[in-house]
Amino acid sequence: MLADSLRRLVDQAWTYSQRRARQADGKLDPKAWGALAELGVLGLTISQDFGGFGEVPASLLPVHVELGRGLVPEPVIPSAVMGAALLDACGDAVRGRWLPAIASGEAIVSVAYQEPGRRYDTNPQGCRAAKTAEGWRLDGRAGR
Repeated sequence: MLADSLRRLVDQAWTYSQRRARQADGKLDPKAWGALAELGVLGLTISQDFGGFGEVPASLLPVHVELGRGLVPEPVIPSAVMGAALLDACGDAVRGRWLPAIASGEAIVSVAYQEPGRRYDTNPQGCRAAKTAEGWRLDGRAGR
């Protein structure tokens, strides 16, 4: 049922012209991201205790088939899959802060583990995390 609903959403909201307009804008479309959240895509594998549906990872397969079919470029895998899975391994305070925000579409997170020119090297050189009074501060550049 979710796959069918997602297919209809993708057909309506990710047409060729809509994707091109979003790409030209260079920003994530909050309405498109919100539609994915409202449908439950972003919280699919997040525990019900944190605003998700608590589904098993295999439930992501039909979702990602539809996202791929529609060439949906929004960062569902980095945020709602990878980021949420890593945050789920943290303590309750971190999980309580971030997982509901991911499931609702309020937060978009990503895993910054690669640096330019350092393929498959997970020892960071250009990106650093420093403890501050407010938490942690990331400096540098990871990704492209």
